[in-house]
Amino acid sequence: MQPIVQAQFNPVQPQPEYSQPAPYSPVQPLQPQPLSPLDPYQQPSQFQQPIASNQPFPNPVYSTAPLTSQQFQPLSAQFNPSMPQSPMTPPTPSQFQTYNTAPMPQMPGPANPFQGQISNKNYLVTFLLANFLGIFGADRFYTGQIGLGLLKLFTFGGCGIWAFIDTILVLAGSRKDKYGRELHDRQKNVRLSVIIFIVSFVVGSVGNVLAIVLTSQYSSTSNSSSLLSGASTDTTSATKPIGATFDLTDQKKNPLSVTATRYYDNATGATKQDTPGAGKRYLSIEFTIKNTGSHAIYELPNVDATALDNKGQKYRPGFGATLECQGEKTGVANPAPGQSSTLCVTFEVPTGTSITTIKFAPSSGFADNAANWTI
Repeated sequence: MQPIVQAQFNPVQPQPEYSQPAPYSPVQPLQPQPLSPLDPYQQPSQFQQPIASNQPFPNPVYSTAPLTSQQFQPLSAQFNPSMPQSPMTPPTPSQFQTYNTAPMPQMPGPANPFQGQISNKNYLVTFLLANFLGIFGADRFYTGQIGLGLLKLFTFGGCGIWAFIDTILVLAGSRKDKYGRELHDRQKNVRLSVIIFIVSFVVGSVGNVLAIVLTSQYSSTSNSSSLLSGASTDTTSATKPIGATFDLTDQKKNPLSVTATRYYDNATGATKQDTPGAGKRYLSIEFTIKNTGSHAIYELPNVDATALDNKGQKYRPGFGATLECQGEKTGVANPAPGQSSTLCVTFEVPTGTSITTIKFAPSSGFADNAANWTI
């Protein structure tokens, strides 16, 4: 196998100077020849065509002779470490492309076209509306803020808190009209507004205190008068034994008479379901209610009656029935005028409790009189 043909080029030798090329002359086209299957490395001379002499570079000279050891030198032989090498300098920061990472400034919003202008709404009028009619949103309606005015109206000035805050904002000069304009004549009326606010605040506080005092006095006077009126009659404070009759009136002032006819202590239940709980006993009272007026009456003995022990503990009636009590177990006493109704009321009380008083208050206790029986 023949060695590869290499062009002998010596970089040390001076090269011919570049000369202006001659006018273009046609060159014969190349006529490559097929490669031999037995020798794929064909010699360049087999397909090398002469290059026109008027080309700017000389034609390379091909040689079929192998290279000598002097002509072929390794790359390491071409590097002389004794020669000074140019140091590699690192790149400076200016050689790098830098980017501005600072946030972009925000564009200012549109300026208020009414900024710096004075409103046609009067400051003193706005304050008076806020101070005296603020719970109805009158000040907001006056300054053109219809939505806030409606909200303030429906919430009664935020239960008074919003109205008070709006009054303070008006005094401080923070309130403006719907266009953000200052209320006119504020400097002229601010002192008068402060005086009106202080006076109205003091008067309102004193009025509230007086209203509370008068209400408490009226309540105590009413209670005292009711107690005195009760003591003067023989119906609310007097106590009678079982079997006595009391003349009472219901809530509508209809007259009636009530009698505790009989009293059954430790009574027996009428059925198996009518059994007192463990450690308790039945106490039955038979009431006779007569309509002594000319209008119908409606009484509920199971609601009107109350039992009290010797310690003042109260007991409400139950729905149990006893064999001893012959009247109706439960129901409404509504006798016609001149007629009577008999009903039984059963209390379930502790076994060791001593019941001392039975009370009957018409109209479920809403009437202004009551009857008391001792046991």
